[in-house]
Amino acid sequence: MPHCRAFLPRLRSIPIALVIAAALPACRSSAAHAVAGVGPAGSSAAAESIDGFVHRVVARLGDVPGLAVAVVRDTGAVYVGAAGYRDLEARYRATAATPYYVASSTKSFTAMAAALLAAGGRLDLDAPLARYLPDLRLPPARPADSVTVRQLLTHTMGFANDAVVIRTAYTGEWTPRELIALLADSRVTERSFEYDNLGYVVAGLVIDRVSGTSWKDVLARSLFAPLGMTRTTAYMSRAGGWGVAVPYWAGADSAPRRLPRSKRDETMHAAGGVVSTAQDLARWLEANLAEGRLDGVQLLPANAVEEAHRLQVRLPREQRFGPFRRYGYALGWYWADYGGDTVLQQFGSFAGARTHVSFMPGRRIGVAVLLNVSGPAADVADLVATYAYDVVLGKPGVRARYDSLLDSAAAALHEAKAQLAAERARLAERPSTLSLPAASYAGAYTGVDLGTMCVGLRPGPRKDALEIRLGPLVAAASPYTRPDAVRVEFEPGHGEVVRFFVSGRGVDSLEYAGYALRRTSATSVSGGADCR
Repeated sequence: MPHCRAFLPRLRSIPIALVIAAALPACRSSAAHAVAGVGPAGSSAAAESIDGFVHRVVARLGDVPGLAVAVVRDTGAVYVGAAGYRDLEARYRATAATPYYVASSTKSFTAMAAALLAAGGRLDLDAPLARYLPDLRLPPARPADSVTVRQLLTHTMGFANDAVVIRTAYTGEWTPRELIALLADSRVTERSFEYDNLGYVVAGLVIDRVSGTSWKDVLARSLFAPLGMTRTTAYMSRAGGWGVAVPYWAGADSAPRRLPRSKRDETMHAAGGVVSTAQDLARWLEANLAEGRLDGVQLLPANAVEEAHRLQVRLPREQRFGPFRRYGYALGWYWADYGGDTVLQQFGSFAGARTHVSFMPGRRIGVAVLLNVSGPAADVADLVATYAYDVVLGKPGVRARYDSLLDSAAAALHEAKAQLAAERARLAERPSTLSLPAASYAGAYTGVDLGTMCVGLRPGPRKDALEIRLGPLVAAASPYTRPDAVRVEFEPGHGEVVRFFVSGRGVDSLEYAGYALRRTSATSVSGGADCR
């Protein structure tokens, strides 16, 4: 979330950020879902190699509940398979048809939909926002008639607004009119490129206005239906009966911890609001590799696909993301280098989800990896993806090299898990800095930017434990070092500060994520912070 204080810095010094716990069964029976021998010559051997590594990862690294993979080359699937479980407690196995929340990998779909509208003459990517959102008011230093749709889609629009991001991604408390009003209080940024969800959220509003319907329906009509992506949707309510992979957090605990499903239709936004499967992503990758052709038919206009893939902006400086060197951005895709080959990629991360979607246009290879876990274990997605690339490219000694990488990463991350546990213990020893009894802080706090935050007493034996709610987000509060402040983790692994302001009248307000919320009611409900 914006303004997060990380629970512990991401362990980028470790080759792959993984964590070890009690190993899960390798689930070899799910290999029946692999597709082999349908691509170019040699793909059967490649499929067997990839399938073996996928299962070794799940067996070796028990903090990976479920893992689904699609690998395509030219116009055929090399491998589509899965290992592990979509639901650990119920022992439901993951398959290639298991839907996963893909988080920011959504951006490539939204950008392609915009490119399709542009190709059809219904949207001008270089037109100012004022043309499509005439009621939008931005700060005077960055007016709506100076920002284009293309800038939204390339993260170069020059303004930011955490309240809009929090409402659309986390609380779901918004209407289009409210978002338009909130955008007037955006802050102007000086960076030429700043990756953020905001541009795509606003682009979603533009697509709504241009099409006369929701961007979610535009994706379904213009992309998912034509490409035969039958288990891909931007509506979590429609995916409810499909057996969507359960989200987990793998951190300092001995085993992955099941998370509540926080995603619903209201928090499925244009920057991170799609559910898909390995089978469907194989079709998506094939269409991107073949300039919009699939099954021998031109389903997407080639000029729209070319526009979405074209390098639009150069990053101010190169970014290292694991084994990838990112240097530019297209529409919904980073441009990166991997071993001398150009890779277009858009990954996704969220509580209980990690996605890797990428393709090499020059080699005509694409890879998608889906996980239902967040935390250090989630970076295994990139290890599996590079293994698949190296196998299909025919690099020598792949198995021995990656098995060694897997062993080294597991050992290093075992230590990382101990560090996480030690950090948790250190935080638990902090004394409370609240100046009043805990019940004095309970109540509803409201602000025009974030809406309502609820504070109440957490159920349990401790009488000074607070629980804080923001929309559907719930977190136990723990002590923080500043006076009258507590620490919360709305997203596991990311600590944030809630600071209270006390006067002679009692608790007047609080501050969260840089926003002030005024106390509007006082309650002390032992069952939790329900603001009644």
